[in-house]
Amino acid sequence: MAQLKRKLDIETSPGVPATHSFSQSQHVSNGKRINSQVPIYAKHLVQPYRRIKKIGQGKHSICYEIIHPNGDTYAMKTLPIRDHKFKSNHMSRIINEIEIHKLLSTHNNIATFIEEFQVQHEYVAIVMNYYPNNSIETHFSNGIQLREWEVRKLMTQLLGGVFWIHENDIVHGDLKLGNLLLDEHFNLKICDFGHSFNNCNNEIYTRNFINSTTFISNHNKIIGTPNYLAPEIIERIIKQNTNDNLISFEVDVWAIGVILYVLVVGALPFLDDTLDMMCDKIMNCSIDFPETNRNNFNISNDVVFLIRNILKRNPLERLTIPEIIANKWFQSYFPESFNIYDNLSLDSYENSSMNLQSTLNFKKCLTDSGFSKLMKPIHDNDDNDNNNDNSNNGYDYNERRSTKIDIFKSELTSPRKGSNSLTESFINNNKSVDFRKIRLFLTYLEEHSNAAKLERIQKIKQYQPPTVVFSNPVELETPKNILISHYQLTLERILESEQILLSSGQLCPDNQSNGTQTTFTYVTTKNIDISGANQGLFVYQLSNGDIGTLFPNGHTLLKLSDSNAIWYLVPDHEYGWISKCFDCNNLSIELQEKLNDANIASNLLNTNNNGMNMNGLLTKEPGVEDVFVRNVTTYENNQITMIELSDGSIQFDFDDGDEFSIPLTLSIRNYGESITLLSKVEGIKTLKILDFIQRFECDKSSSHIRDKLIVIKKCLKERNMSLITSLR
Repeated sequence: MAQLKRKLDIETSPGVPATHSFSQSQHVSNGKRINSQVPIYAKHLVQPYRRIKKIGQGKHSICYEIIHPNGDTYAMKTLPIRDHKFKSNHMSRIINEIEIHKLLSTHNNIATFIEEFQVQHEYVAIVMNYYPNNSIETHFSNGIQLREWEVRKLMTQLLGGVFWIHENDIVHGDLKLGNLLLDEHFNLKICDFGHSFNNCNNEIYTRNFINSTTFISNHNKIIGTPNYLAPEIIERIIKQNTNDNLISFEVDVWAIGVILYVLVVGALPFLDDTLDMMCDKIMNCSIDFPETNRNNFNISNDVVFLIRNILKRNPLERLTIPEIIANKWFQSYFPESFNIYDNLSLDSYENSSMNLQSTLNFKKCLTDSGFSKLMKPIHDNDDNDNNNDNSNNGYDYNERRSTKIDIFKSELTSPRKGSNSLTESFINNNKSVDFRKIRLFLTYLEEHSNAAKLERIQKIKQYQPPTVVFSNPVELETPKNILISHYQLTLERILESEQILLSSGQLCPDNQSNGTQTTFTYVTTKNIDISGANQGLFVYQLSNGDIGTLFPNGHTLLKLSDSNAIWYLVPDHEYGWISKCFDCNNLSIELQEKLNDANIASNLLNTNNNGMNMNGLLTKEPGVEDVFVRNVTTYENNQITMIELSDGSIQFDFDDGDEFSIPLTLSIRNYGESITLLSKVEGIKTLKILDFIQRFECDKSSSHIRDKLIVIKKCLKERNMSLITSLR
C-alpha cells in the first residue's frame, strides 16, 4: 500500500487565507539579528526573562518564546496598555482576561497560566507554558490534513476544555484553530481569553464583545477572520440588528462545529469573496460537504450528520456538549496517541470499529479531558470514577443494550486487518474481563446526552418567539397608541434596570430583598371563548371581587362587587376609552342584554378556574379606582396569557406547572417599576424590578423564574411590534 502524503503540493490550501508564519529562521537587518535575545525585567525576579523570538501575533497582542532565569522555556503574550483599536478601557479587558485564564488554567486542555506582570507603562505580559508544536492553524495552513480518528481525539480534548469553561460560567467567545495549541505529544490546549466573559454578566459583556470584534469592510472585502462567528453574532455586529438574544455558550458550540468541519474537510465552511456573501452563508447555514477532503480521505456520513446538527441557525437547536461527546461518531477507532507527521496507510485505522483498546483509550481521554461527571449516573455524580465499574451501582440494563454488548464482545475475538484488535494472548489472559462494565461509561454518556437534549428542547419551547393564539381586536388609533406606549415603556424600564445592575457590577449582591406584601388589583380567574358561540369573549374576575366581560367589539362591562352598579367602557378615538356608570335597577334593554350575557359568561368562572385564585386574599378597599382589562393576548395554546390593565400593570399567567403553583403569575406594575410574584406557596410578594433581577438572575434554583422574565420581554416586544404594524 502506497504511503499517504501528509502535505499538499501547495503551501496553502485553496480558499484558505494565509496566516502568520512560525518560521524559526532569523532575519538580519543592519548586521544585527532582529530576534536577538532581549532582556525583559520583572520586579519579582533578580534576573530578567530572555526573549528569544516572536512566535505569533494577533490583532491586539504579540506572543514570544522566552526563557526564565532558571532556564525553563515559556511563552509570553504581551498586551499593550493603550490600544486605540478598542473603544473602551483596555486595561479592564486585560484584567478580565488574566482573571479568567487563572480560573480555568488547572484543566488539562487549557494553556497553563504561569504569571503576569507589567513592563513599565507599555504592556502587560502574560506568561504561560510553551507548547512546541504551535497551533493547529499552523499545520493546517501548511497543508497538513488530519484523518478522522486523529480529529476524534483532538475534538474530545477540545470539548473537554470547553465543557470546563462553561462549567465555570465562562463563554470563551473566540474559539478558532489559531487559539488551539499542541504540546509535545500533540495534546490540545485552548488559549487566548481576550474575548471571554462571565455568562452571568451576559449583556454588558455582549456589548464589550461587539465593540472589540467589529470587522471593517474595505470596499466590501473581508478584513479579519469572521469565519467562526455564529449567526447571532453576525446579527449583532455586522447586520446591526439589536435584539434580545444575548451571546452565550451556544456561540462556542457553533465555533466547535466550524472547527470540526475544517479539521475533517480541510477548508472553511463559509468562506466567500466578500464579507456580505460570507455573512449570508453563515446566516443561512449554507454548508457543502465534498465526498473526500483535500487529501482525498473519505468523509464519513456520521461526521457530516454531527456537523449539520451543530451548525444550526437557532442557538438552542445546536447540540450541547454532552450530546456531541455521546454521538456515535466518537465510538469508532480511537487512538491512544498520534503524531500528525506520521505517514500511515489508510487501511491501518480508518473505518475501524471501536474494539476494547479503543474503548479504553476513549475512556481515558474522556477522564483526562474532564468528562468524569458525564461518565457517572446522573443521580450519582458524587461518587468517584472507580465506582462506575461497580456491579452494585444499581443500573438496570434493558434487553436492547445487552444485545449490543454481546455483539461487541463477539467482535473482540474477530480481528480484522489492521484494526488494532486484541491479540489472542490478551483475550486468553483476560477471560474474566466483564466487557459490559468496561463500556458502562458509554451508557452514562447517553444518559447525560438525553438529559441535555430534553433540557434543550424545553428551552426551545421557552425561548422561541411567542406564537399568538388569541388577542382581542383593537381598532381605533388612539387606544392602539396608548397600548404601544404602555408596552414599550414597560419593556424599556426592564432593560434599563438590567443594564444598571450589570454596569454597577452588583448583579448578585449578598443582601437581597425578600419582597413585601402590597395591595393591588389583578385578575384571579378568567375564561376566554376562542372558538365557541361567543368567539372572542373574555370574562374575568378581579382580586377586588369585580367581574368584567370584554366583548369581541372591544367594549367592556364591569360589574362592581361593592354596589349594585356596572361600568360600561368603549374605545374612543379621542380619549382612548370612555366609561359611564349605570344602576343595575335602571338599565336600558340593550345594556340589560349585555349584562345577561355577562352573567352567563361569568358562570364559567366557577367551573373553569384557570387563574391565580388567592381565595379572597385581597379585597376591594374604599376609594380605590376601579380597574378593567384593556387588552388580553394568549400564547402557545393558552399556556401564557398576557393581560393589560388600566392601572398601568401587565399581568402574565404561566400555566406550565412550576414548583410555585399552577399557574405562576407575574404582574409588572407601575409601567415596569416593580414586579409582583403571586404564588399559593409564598403568597404575594412585590419587589422593585432591580431587586427582582438580583434575586433570580444568579439563583440557579430559581432559573425557571429568570426564564419567565425573558419570555415576558419577548411577549412585550411582540405585542408592541404587532400594534405598530397595524397602524401602518
